[in-house]
Amino acid sequence: MEYTYPDYYRKFQCIAGDCENTCCAGWGIMIDNKTLEKYRKYPGSFGSRLYNSIDWKEQSFQQTKKRCAFLNEDDLFDFFLFTKLQEVREFLLDILQKEALSLEYRLSFALAITHDIQRRIYKDRLFEIDDLLAEYEKKLFQKKAAEKFAEYQDCPLESYETKKKIYANLYELEVLDYNWTKRLKEYESLLYKQGEDVYHKNRQEFSRYYKEQEYQYTQIMVYFLFGYFTGAVYDKNPYDKVRFAVVNTLFIQEADMALWIKNGKELTFGGQVDLVHRFAREMEHSDPNLQEMEVMIGYQQEYSLENLLYCIWN
Repeated sequence: MEYTYPDYYRKFQCIAGDCENTCCAGWGIMIDNKTLEKYRKYPGSFGSRLYNSIDWKEQSFQQTKKRCAFLNEDDLFDFFLFTKLQEVREFLLDILQKEALSLEYRLSFALAITHDIQRRIYKDRLFEIDDLLAEYEKKLFQKKAAEKFAEYQDCPLESYETKKKIYANLYELEVLDYNWTKRLKEYESLLYKQGEDVYHKNRQEFSRYYKEQEYQYTQIMVYFLFGYFTGAVYDKNPYDKVRFAVVNTLFIQEADMALWIKNGKELTFGGQVDLVHRFAREMEHSDPNLQEMEVMIGYQQEYSLENLLYCIWN
């Protein structure tokens, strides 16, 4: 086969954001059938973003004000931010799977880290993230973090009221199966109807009962973190992605406790699998629910760092 190209071809170099006629702005980007099928099956949060950014009828990427859905405000895909998010995610996954540390500590550490990193992103100081990660790895830093987290222990009232509010917020979401609402109400009654003292007594007993299987909550947290965290390349808000993962993990833990109470303080693996399956359907199979959760987490006080730390430790 003979190839023909201009003599200046090898000298060409894309100037990215400095280009006055960005390739993905002003005209449609078509997608061939083979690539469409690949995109249709792409997994994770990026796959969801990809799916929702395609005009499947026209077989092209969607346009917003004549700009491709994947362009940022500078007409670029923010590759540097994406790379940093990948590095932070790997760091968090490593911390989360250190079973020598308590689950409470690991969840709290993930929140605290991304809260700190979020401030750097707001200030456009991504270059500081590498130094932050190096600082987080130091034993002295982790010791100070543990001392700070200890301040949130033994605060049952704060955690009880916050958990009730977060639980009640689930009723604001779109319902895909009416049986899910019935289950939510049943669990809410089992958990909170008898008041704060009974709740915390059950909580302590359940924690002892479930101690050997606590690793399952680690894996649930890992699942949500891995699937959603790098989606922050689009909204520059990794902290909210971690809050989303923590809130979902805590809800599943609460629902497990309700099942345990319902079954005479016994819990079966099959019952847990069914619970997680139904929760995932209600939450992840609905884009409006994912969006509503983002809004609630971003703006409601019960999802603040302080309140979530109370919930984790009590």
